[in-house]
Amino acid sequence: MSTVSGADRLIDSINLAHAGDRTEVLSSEITDLAAGLYESALEFGHGGDRYGVDAEVAAVLAEYYLARHQMSGADADLRAGVTCLVASFFADAEVLAEDGRRLAEEIVRQHAADTGAATWSRDVGEMLAAARQTGSTALRNQVITRARIGARIADPGTVERSALLADLSAGLQDRFFHTGDVDALSEAIDVARTAVAETPNGQLMWSLCRNNLGANLRVRYETTGAVPDLDEAIAVLRGVADDPVVETSHARVSAISNLSVALRQRYDLTGDRSDIDEAIRRGRKAVTLAEDDPPAQREYLSNLAAALVIRMKSRSGTQAGHRDIDEAVTLYREALALPAGDVVQDGVDRQRLAIALRYRFQMDGREEDIDEATGLARGLADEAAPHLRPHGLATLAGTLLARLRRGGDDDAIEAEALQVARDTLAVTPVGHIGRIMALTTLRDVLRYRWERLRSPEDLDEIIDLDRSIVTDGPARGWRLAGSLNHLGVDLSVRHGHSGDPADFEAAAATHRAAANAAPPGHVEQARALALLALAVHQQPPPAVGADPAEAGTTDEQAAFDVTPRDDPSWAYRIFQRSVDLRTSFERAGDPADLDQAINLGRHALAAAEVTSGLTAHILSHLGAAHRTRYEHLGDSGDLDVAIAIGRAAIAVPDTADTDHAGALSHLSLAYLRQADRTDQPVYLDLALELGRAAIAAEPQDASDSIRALHLSNLAILLKVRGDADRNLARFRRDDYREAADILHQAVELELRNSPDRARYLHNLATARLAVLDHDESLTVAELDEVTELLRESVALTAANHPELAGRRWSLADTLCRRHRATPGNDRQHLTEALQIWQAVATSPLAPVRVRALAALSWGTAAARIEDHNASLAAFRTAVGLLPVAASRGLIRPDRESMLENWTGLAGRAAAAALKAERPDVAVELLESGRAVLWQQAMDIGDDIFLLAVHEPELAARLRQLNVLLDAEEPTR
Repeated sequence: MSTVSGADRLIDSINLAHAGDRTEVLSSEITDLAAGLYESALEFGHGGDRYGVDAEVAAVLAEYYLARHQMSGADADLRAGVTCLVASFFADAEVLAEDGRRLAEEIVRQHAADTGAATWSRDVGEMLAAARQTGSTALRNQVITRARIGARIADPGTVERSALLADLSAGLQDRFFHTGDVDALSEAIDVARTAVAETPNGQLMWSLCRNNLGANLRVRYETTGAVPDLDEAIAVLRGVADDPVVETSHARVSAISNLSVALRQRYDLTGDRSDIDEAIRRGRKAVTLAEDDPPAQREYLSNLAAALVIRMKSRSGTQAGHRDIDEAVTLYREALALPAGDVVQDGVDRQRLAIALRYRFQMDGREEDIDEATGLARGLADEAAPHLRPHGLATLAGTLLARLRRGGDDDAIEAEALQVARDTLAVTPVGHIGRIMALTTLRDVLRYRWERLRSPEDLDEIIDLDRSIVTDGPARGWRLAGSLNHLGVDLSVRHGHSGDPADFEAAAATHRAAANAAPPGHVEQARALALLALAVHQQPPPAVGADPAEAGTTDEQAAFDVTPRDDPSWAYRIFQRSVDLRTSFERAGDPADLDQAINLGRHALAAAEVTSGLTAHILSHLGAAHRTRYEHLGDSGDLDVAIAIGRAAIAVPDTADTDHAGALSHLSLAYLRQADRTDQPVYLDLALELGRAAIAAEPQDASDSIRALHLSNLAILLKVRGDADRNLARFRRDDYREAADILHQAVELELRNSPDRARYLHNLATARLAVLDHDESLTVAELDEVTELLRESVALTAANHPELAGRRWSLADTLCRRHRATPGNDRQHLTEALQIWQAVATSPLAPVRVRALAALSWGTAAARIEDHNASLAAFRTAVGLLPVAASRGLIRPDRESMLENWTGLAGRAAAAALKAERPDVAVELLESGRAVLWQQAMDIGDDIFLLAVHEPELAARLRQLNVLLDAEEPTR
């Protein structure tokens, strides 16, 4: 007969007895049945737990034997009934009826009182240690129940009561670790507060009770993201860690380690590097002080290693980062060689080692690391203990994914990773502490498959998982902001492929929500603001009629869409590639390099770890890249993004780092462009303030190159303000002279073979020229000195450098001044100037605005010496550049703003044509100059007609793009 059917027979006999028929309850058959159930129900091992008892059967037996006792008065029945009642109460009190539960509690309380608080407390402590060693749920439940009852019989303020409260808090914390029940953790905190309030300073339990409270508070912060919990935890743990009275107690050493963990978590929150450095310092001290307690030392070694892994992420790609991860792996190995205090710690340590090995593999590509990590993860995934299985499966899926990313496509590994990730989610219920890790792991594996196959279904599931992470994760704080930012990024990716405006609106709203959720000044707030600006300025959707599944399938586009978040070094590597491309553009001038640098920078920003100091650097670089593109193409959207990202960059709390000075400098230059664009002096004043702040923020160990760069940027701002203050002679003179003095310092700091030296020489020359011009002291000797500076600048500039054209224009302008200052107006300098201007105006590598300015200068100078044919050629070149300068790729206000800079050009060109006796050309130039926008709006394009003769499909595609461009004038 099964246990269930046997219990049912007992219940039937009890019901008959209550109805007045006692025959069956006293029969030998039922007596034998009860005896058999008694033996099996109270036998340890129920439910796979070696200490487990069948609480429901024990409750039925208790009712049966107590009913028999009432009828027979036999002491044996009473003893059996009480034994079963207490066993059921300890196993699961909820299965007892209310009367039975009250009776059992009174029996246990009386037994505790008879035993004495001291003995009862000692027994509970031993049971807690056994529960941790074995992972037994039954023992843990007994600890909680016994500690509750013991605390009621012990006198407040005594060591016994404090110890029982401490054990109760510890048991409730263990229940949370195994079940994810936050209510249990909150009760553990309440119990710990009671213990702290009752335990006087100097008592044996003082440090232990405070350590428990601090540890529980930081665990709840880790789960809910409630910052006040973390602040209180650090304050409580500092009080114990720094109390000289308890210097040698084990609880004090534990508090030092817990403080290390809490500081590591606050570093996650604020990015304050002093916190992570202190965390590592405190962690090392805890390890040293615990040499006589191997289980404790194992825990502290593991916590120290975890802090090193966190610091490694902020140093990703550096030698210091490699040293941190190597030491972390070594410490985890040392920890695993020591005995564990409990099964939870053993599982945590193996998982942490597997993840650390995975990180090192991602950084170095060591095959032995990923093999060992996979073996550890498989062992955790095969664990029978339910609390270890979700973490083990998630670690295995992440490890398989790391192998895929490093080793290339492997269908079998990909299929296993995806199945394991789905299994992880299936065995991790909502509310479990590992739920977010399960959701994140599945999302990351699907992202890998999305990168390869571009399946819309995968992208839809990724976004659904992002939304689940937001829903199931912390309700507030930076963790919520981080989850929202990831969701916004993925919505932007889908919008880029589908063109669905609902995705764009949702992405923007999500980033706004992230900015509101993050604490002010937190890196996630800065990232949210930057990602919002990027989303608003994102690339247009695919063309009408294009297949979304085929959009972005080139190798280049695929690289842009890859945004893994499971590899701490990926963001660093992509960022470095982005910086290299921007540097390449600055030295070679290929616009494709700048576009790709911006795209890669966006993905590095989306992937950077919350804890990574890299974020501030990415923001600064990305803002500068958008400003540079504005300078070359004139798209005001790029400038708006540069300012938005720049403001986010300086908000990141990283003031002690060179990145902050760089961010201030980049933002100052963006405001300089804004001042030029809007003619608002407030932007120029703001730019100067930021430029001075950048120099003040430089660390003492900043390199000469960094100092030279910031000095040069400030000098540019001063010269521009000098040019703007035309009616304030004194201020103009002071600005020009300060600019020249600063640039002298920059040139002295920069090495002679530095690629930036050419820039500083050019800026110095133009500043000196401004001083001389303002003081009306231009002499031939002084002009020759300026000319030589500009010649050296041009000579040091590569032939395809995007700034070469501007430097050559400055040289030609100075040569023209030299010509006018020479007695007799020697034509040698003017001839050279005309040749330079002509070369710049006709150079396809030069920026359009510089080409147009050179053409204007060329035409004006040629007219002055009455070379009317050359003047006409120059002005025709300038007018012909207007449609290129006001590109159809710009929004209408930007095109209009661009053309405002060339007001009167068409009239001057027509005058040059008349002097060259070409009235027909004069009319043509007047019409061309005044009808640039009208022609763009009306012209279908003769060139497209000619193209259609030879390439009809390409011409049709080009017409379609024209229709898209002209269908609506976008505004920002």
